[in-house]
Amino acid sequence: MSRRSRGSRLTARDLTTTPDYPGREIEKPLGIVTSLSAEMDHGHSASRLKELMSTAISNCYTQLLRQAEQLDADAVVAVHFDYKQSHFDPEFGSSSDTLALIMAYGTAVRLK
Repeated sequence: MSRRSRGSRLTARDLTTTPDYPGREIEKPLGIVTSLSAEMDHGHSASRLKELMSTAISNCYTQLLRQAEQLDADAVVAVHFDYKQSHFDPEFGSSSDTLALIMAYGTAVRLK
């Protein structure tokens, strides 16, 4: 049974990049959770791209947490983020257009 109180939401502090959850023992893994966020930069400054990346990471966090909640998990461990940046071919868009993709994945777990 989940240790979260009914109706409570997971938050970013319930995610960890370590394979275990600090200070708690894992009762059982519940499944892999994944998220993907894509942000388009249309030739703006590096600071704008940084802002878009921050938004993409935040979106990934939220998606991971909501999937974990659906599994009635207490936390997500072994979280990894992958990043891919692509510049568009002028035939399909401006050469200054950049697509930034962030994928995140981890294991939803129930804690003892």
